[in-house]
Amino acid sequence: MTANRSSFGNKRGIALPLTLGILFILGLLINSFYWIVSAERHEVARRFERTKSQFSVLSALEYAFFQTRQQEEPWRASDLHYASLDSSVVFSLNSEQEGAFGLLKVTTPFQRDSAVFRVGYLPGNLPALTLLDPNATVALAGDASITGNVAMRNPQINLSYHYKMPASALAEFWGDTIGETAPIWDSIAVFPEPSRKFFESMQTYPDKDCIFDARDTLNGDYFCRNFLMQGDSYCNGCRVFSESMEIRGRAFFKNGFAVAHLITVSEESQISGHIMARDTLNVVLEEPQTGEMVYAVLGRKTGPVEYAGLMNVEKFRGKALILYLGDEWDSSLPGISAILGDKTEIEGFVFIHGSLDLKGKVRGSVAASHFAFEDSGILWLGYLKDGQIVSDTGVSFLVPDGFRMGGELSYEYR
Repeated sequence: MTANRSSFGNKRGIALPLTLGILFILGLLINSFYWIVSAERHEVARRFERTKSQFSVLSALEYAFFQTRQQEEPWRASDLHYASLDSSVVFSLNSEQEGAFGLLKVTTPFQRDSAVFRVGYLPGNLPALTLLDPNATVALAGDASITGNVAMRNPQINLSYHYKMPASALAEFWGDTIGETAPIWDSIAVFPEPSRKFFESMQTYPDKDCIFDARDTLNGDYFCRNFLMQGDSYCNGCRVFSESMEIRGRAFFKNGFAVAHLITVSEESQISGHIMARDTLNVVLEEPQTGEMVYAVLGRKTGPVEYAGLMNVEKFRGKALILYLGDEWDSSLPGISAILGDKTEIEGFVFIHGSLDLKGKVRGSVAASHFAFEDSGILWLGYLKDGQIVSDTGVSFLVPDGFRMGGELSYEYR
């Protein structure tokens, strides 16, 4: 009898801790399940908000594109706010100018998805050469050659027989001419006004010089009277606003943005990004360039028959968009707007709202008001001397909406 009682007492003593242990384990499982469900709910809610934010960015882009298509001129606006009735789409939008490009700044409640885009056009299959001036003619002189179609109002390409500038045996034209009835003429337009207003907003500069040498590393924004990068100085994504700017030595200006009245890039520098000068841009780069580049000049009228604005690309090899907006320029003004020297090899687009002296080689597409070159102080209009143009429809660049030659409205992240 005593043994049985002891066995029964032991069983009662084990049952209580066992029950409590099972309840504890169940509590842990329930708690873990609760946290898993709660975390999943938070993740679903976060993804839902993120998706709404991404759709808000896309909606802002679509709205900006819609407005751009409705306007003849580049569309700019500030502090636009939108929210749908159910708050599923919410964004703030600014469309402003930065250099040659229009910028779309989109802000959403989910800050990670807020973004800045450059807006422009991706041209379609452009001719090898387009002459914008209705009265423009072209004669091939020296070793000049054009491979691809040519669009001009009076479609006629001749070899030069002038005794001072005759065409050599290498001068040739392989392609067809496109006349004034072609639809391309309806898509061409130049709008320098937004870039002009951008420069006018920067009339004053701090009275200081910014000089970077040796292995200096740059980041952020720089506002200077004069800006100089030399030695092995390095910039990645920096922005420069100055009156004059020079990059030389072995400086590396990577994915940068710069605007100044006078800009010179030279020697063994590596340049990529977007550079725009109001008056003068000089490019003398010894080394082939590894990154894509946008070089732009605005130009300005300084008197009844005086004009300030020169793009002088003496030496350059690489991928580039060369853009001369020619603010208030017309064919009655003397001088040459852009010079591409004989040591220039460009893969990309050359768009010149002005006179072009082309001595180098362009693979892609060229558009200019007319050709010209200077010899012994005499300006010769209508001559392409020694320059080579080769059509390449595989070349692709986003072109600012201030210079339109058809194509598809598009954007890229800044």
